[in-house]
Amino acid sequence: MPSCTRRCQSRGVGKALSLGQLSLRCGPHGAERAFVAGGVGAGKSVLADYLGADFTARYPTSHRLILDSKPRYRAAETINGTSAKRRYRKWGHGQPVLGSVLVESPEHLRLAWDMGWRVAIVQGDGEEHRPRMLEVVTEFYREANAKVPQLLQVDETVDWFGGTGMPKYGSDVIIRCARAGRERGLGALYCSQRTRAIPATLLEEMSRLYLFRIDYSKDIARLQEMGAPVDEESMPTREYEFMYWTKKAYSDLFGPYKLAL
Repeated sequence: MPSCTRRCQSRGVGKALSLGQLSLRCGPHGAERAFVAGGVGAGKSVLADYLGADFTARYPTSHRLILDSKPRYRAAETINGTSAKRRYRKWGHGQPVLGSVLVESPEHLRLAWDMGWRVAIVQGDGEEHRPRMLEVVTEFYREANAKVPQLLQVDETVDWFGGTGMPKYGSDVIIRCARAGRERGLGALYCSQRTRAIPATLLEEMSRLYLFRIDYSKDIARLQEMGAPVDEESMPTREYEFMYWTKKAYSDLFGPYKLAL
């Protein structure tokens, strides 16, 4: 993961962008919502992990919930106070999240916050686990309070929607977090390899877009629908390069920048 002192260098124009400038913030108008899009190996997960960890460090009283459907992350402990290593003993991969606890239910999530944990991970390795995982997200949303900065980090957003963009598993809570979470102090960080199936109602709520290499024209078209000034010629092509767009500068697409690891 890049440290806060590392920089994203733009190619060929001599400018630099501090990773701190990319950070998600909680301000007087609510928490920010951002989307990180990019193909396999493009670098989106590296940036997303930095943004999530930076949010936790920036707001010492914050809570962060990671929704991990692959699963990709490794929690440090279980809610029972034991090491979570046993759960991952057959895994050949996984990004450790320091200071994190594994939760399995809404009750676990409430207990985690009461115990002083600030980062919780809910994950499952099959579709049969996903309704339970969404119950945890629903509790996170229900208990959101504008006095406590909070961030929902969704590792692979497309997993929660069907091909037409309809929510799966009987819950639209991921959309609700984007549409109504701001007033509750709930920020959101959505990541995905594919964007075609991401509903426009979610993308329209994004205040920031971090755009890595996109491999399919239909995915680019969906980003255009959210108002981003992107086309196939403007897409980054190298690993760890990305473009940056914000609704505050609606017609401008900044970059490409390259993550310095």
